[in-house]
Amino acid sequence: MTFEEMALKIIGNIFLVVLVVRAFGAYFKKEWGDLATEIVFAVVLAGFIYFTDQSIGILKWLWNATLGAWFGMQAP
Repeated sequence: MTFEEMALKIIGNIFLVVLVVRAFGAYFKKEWGDLATEIVFAVVLAGFIYFTDQSIGILKWLWNATLGAWFGMQAP
């Protein structure tokens, strides 16, 4: 594991802990919209942290399927 990967995982885990704390706060205050938002962000962030290569592949596919196809700018 390189230093960059280790730093990304540590910083990402800190963000996940913050999101979990915020989600618990939203749950206890019965703010369901905020709770749903925190869960969605946590899932997306966990995907970027733990599945980096697959996340990049998904983003490239989305780019090529939408803007890349419309404007003729394909991602490598």
